[in-house]
Amino acid sequence: YDIFSEVFKDDPNGTVRLFTDLATAYAATTSGNNDVICLDAGTSHKLSAQLLVAKNKVHFFGFDGGDRLEGSRTLISSTGTGASGDNLFVFP
Repeated sequence: YDIFSEVFKDDPNGTVRLFTDLATAYAATTSGNNDVICLDAGTSHKLSAQLLVAKNKVHFFGFDGGDRLEGSRTLISSTGTGASGDNLFVFP
C-alpha cells in the first residue's frame, strides 16, 4: 500500500484513486465508465455486508506477484457468521 500510495496520488481535483477496502472502492466507481478495481492477492478482502454490484462496466481484477502464473487468487470473504443468506456479491 505504501508504494502504491506514492504512485497513485489523489487527482488534482481531490478524487481518491487508492482505497483500503472493497466497498469504498466500489462506491467510488461510476457506472458505464469502465472503472477497474484491482485487488491484491496477499490477503482476504473482508466484506461486513452484502455488496450489490449493479453498476455497468465496473471490472474487478485480482493481482498476485512472485512470478506465479498459476495458482494465484484473490479472496473476498465475509466477516459474518457464514449464514446461508450471507451473500458477498449480488449481481442483478
